[in-house]
Amino acid sequence: MNNKEPILRLTPRANEANPRGDIFGGWVMSQFDLAGMLIGNKEMTSSFATVAVKEMTFKHPIFVFDEVSIFGEVIHRGKTSFTVELAAYVKRAKDRYQNEPLLVGTAQIIYAAIKQPGEKNEKVIFESNTKSHDHHELSH
Repeated sequence: MNNKEPILRLTPRANEANPRGDIFGGWVMSQFDLAGMLIGNKEMTSSFATVAVKEMTFKHPIFVFDEVSIFGEVIHRGKTSFTVELAAYVKRAKDRYQNEPLLVGTAQIIYAAIKQPGEKNEKVIFESNTKSHDHHELSH
């Protein structure tokens, strides 16, 4: 990831944990999706929605009060869609002085432009000054 600053930095609470004390995977998924949306808001010229989770991997558990930082970037641009690659790192609550954050999960999420909820947008949604366009689109 090229980003030096996280897209999101947050701390999960006890109500977001399962009975063993691990944070629910669904909570992590929603944070990935939110981070992808924030990246898209900087890049898009129209409304967009999540259309697919291409890949999501959980490498280590996240615990209550761990500091979670999510980094991400656009890795694919099409005419009406884009893909964001994300990575989540933690600093454990029990060891705030650890030097290296621990990679706990990764994701690739695809977003597509919309006119109205559920309606595909056929216009080009990226400014011409963005990185090179890759014109492979989603099949609907």
